[in-house]
Amino acid sequence: MAREVTPFVRFRAVGKTFGGVTALADVSLDLVRGECHGLMGENGAGKSTLGKILAGIHRPDSGELLIDGVAHAFGSPRDALAVGVAMVHQELAFCPDLSVAENLCLGRYPRRAGGLLLDRAAMFKRAEELLGAIGVALDVSRPMRELSTAQEQLVQIAAAVGGDPRILVFDEPTSSLSATDAEALFELIEKLKARGLTLIYVSHRMPELFRLCDRMSVLRDGRYVGTLDKPAMTHDAVVRMMIGREVGEYVTRRPADARGAPVLEVRDLASPGKFSAVNFTVRAGEILGFAGLVGSGRSEIALALFGLDPRAAGAVTLDGRALRLGSVQTSLAAGIGLVPEDRKRQGCVLGMSCRANITMAILDRIRRLGFLLDRTREAGVAADYFARLNVKAASLDAPVQSLSGGNQQKIVIAKWLARGGRLLIVDEPTRGVDVGAKAAIHQLIDELARDGLAVILISSELPEVINLSTRILVMREGRIAGELARADFSQDAVLRLMTGVVRAAA
Repeated sequence: MAREVTPFVRFRAVGKTFGGVTALADVSLDLVRGECHGLMGENGAGKSTLGKILAGIHRPDSGELLIDGVAHAFGSPRDALAVGVAMVHQELAFCPDLSVAENLCLGRYPRRAGGLLLDRAAMFKRAEELLGAIGVALDVSRPMRELSTAQEQLVQIAAAVGGDPRILVFDEPTSSLSATDAEALFELIEKLKARGLTLIYVSHRMPELFRLCDRMSVLRDGRYVGTLDKPAMTHDAVVRMMIGREVGEYVTRRPADARGAPVLEVRDLASPGKFSAVNFTVRAGEILGFAGLVGSGRSEIALALFGLDPRAAGAVTLDGRALRLGSVQTSLAAGIGLVPEDRKRQGCVLGMSCRANITMAILDRIRRLGFLLDRTREAGVAADYFARLNVKAASLDAPVQSLSGGNQQKIVIAKWLARGGRLLIVDEPTRGVDVGAKAAIHQLIDELARDGLAVILISSELPEVINLSTRILVMREGRIAGELARADFSQDAVLRLMTGVVRAAA
């Protein structure tokens, strides 16, 4: 039976600006009922903005949105939900001090005693049903702030699917998920398609788009470029439409032994319930990769080295000097920088300007008379890294929250480049970053190592770890499961150590 071709969702000449920056310009695009339609484009191309207009988060400045032939001008997400549109956001938004159940039932709490009292038992049951529908089991009484980023993402997906929508927008849904959780999500999406839901899937991960999507549309600089049917979806075709040129994966060309003296030496590092017996050395000019499943302890080690884990213990030296654990000030003074996994909560101050975020870690260097901020130097530093990382924003004074996720990530990286130091820890450095920016960030990390910086690279993307690293340490269940020299790199070898299929040599 042939798939319906009558448009179900129609964007007609949609335009949107933010603070003088054009996010969308005259975008016309049709979606077919029951299809999974991919959206691709560089950071700032307008993909998320288009999805948010459909979900009622933004109102277009011009143009028209039609669903099933009816024009809609949503004033809020509640309006969109009322006609069956839900969205899974890239940037997670919850009430952190409320429980998982309270967040999942927010706005539709079950009541008893004539509506006077909250029916907590019914709320917990409903929350467990919502999570069970996507194959997830969590303690729904836990506060949201205790969950990992991946668990938060799963809760958000459960909330969106549980509203029984007709149209569902996924904005980078696997950015925080492990390979196992992502596979479960893909199976769920296939089931949703089979139920007749219309899906928009925004992602920078082409293999996901090629696997899930029936068609794919590309935006560039806020304008519609074109749509590809499944047979025409190839990496080269999509990249050419996105940026008008070929972009290949960046692979370091430095020799594997291009390393200097030890910079960081870690002995018997441990933190109760997180990791134990961790031993490794990082040398100047080296990119030491950390691979492992979500929860294996990779990010927790990064936080401990940066002084954010008060329970961490062990012998750590930087350039031969003992590093006191549990103190961010000590780690900063020693020359350690951290690009964290969660840029929204840990990497930047969203309400502050790009200029202020970039120079946040060097305020001690850009003061006059010891207490006055030198605005000229501040602007000069910020402008330099704006240009180097090709940040797309209205101005240096634009708030970071107004930028796309990928450009926010560039701001976080710029902050630590401005600071400099001896060791840079980068945790998921290209999460939510487009293919062109990803290659640029990879090259930048490689150049930093070439200049003598010691780098720890943590990533869930195995090609990223394999292409950039000098060596790879694989974590499993809070311990180092094995080490791979570059000559032994392969996805199969890393996966076997991650999953425990083979035991690491002693």
